[in-house]
Amino acid sequence: TAMDPEALEQMMKAGTNSVAAYDAYLNGVGLWRAAGATTDIYEALLARDEFERSVQLDPEFARAHLYLYWFWTTDLASNQVLFNLTELPREEKIRYRDEAIANAIRFENDPLAKEFYRANEAWGRQDTQRAYRLFSEYQNQRPNDEDAFCSLLLTMRELGRFDEITELVRGILERDELTVELALQSLQALRTTEDSTLMRELAQQSIAKYGDNNALVLYQSHRQLLWAGDIDGARLILPRVMNAN
Repeated sequence: TAMDPEALEQMMKAGTNSVAAYDAYLNGVGLWRAAGATTDIYEALLARDEFERSVQLDPEFARAHLYLYWFWTTDLASNQVLFNLTELPREEKIRYRDEAIANAIRFENDPLAKEFYRANEAWGRQDTQRAYRLFSEYQNQRPNDEDAFCSLLLTMRELGRFDEITELVRGILERDELTVELALQSLQALRTTEDSTLMRELAQQSIAKYGDNNALVLYQSHRQLLWAGDIDGARLILPRVMNAN
């Protein structure tokens, strides 16, 4: 059966001509996001398998290589919930991570997207200043790219740009643009600020929107309330946090 024009356009925009590679990529994205919500290691490993299948079917599918990079970056990050997903030696994980981002950069035809990949590469190499500059430049060009926005928050937190973090998060809440991913990244980024009112507001909005079906949002919101000094608020949602797994 022929692909409908809209789906075909989305596939071409993603950067592949292979329906099978695109299907594997979409499966991987769905599993990866589910793993982020449930912290299920099995789902994360299945996501990696789908991304690997995608690049086997289309070795020049840059976006699938990027997701492989994100998998290996997470696997290497001891501050992540989904840390140490595989039992491979650290040197081997680093090699897979570096190969994935090199392939993403090499095969990406969109010059702007290529800069986003270079920003990810800089982040992986702990060149945080360069990563921040590249993410900022990219975000100015594509303000609706959620992945880039989350990455920008991460680099800002690392560099201690707390006033900018506060301003960005306040803007998200005022425009009612809080998605699951933005909630998770904002909850972590805002924890380093001293605006307890905004911290509580972010936690409350995150719980109201996503607390019923995302264990990680509940967990991070509970921590945020504690950091904000809202002990009563944290106590109220503690039973939901305990029953979320």
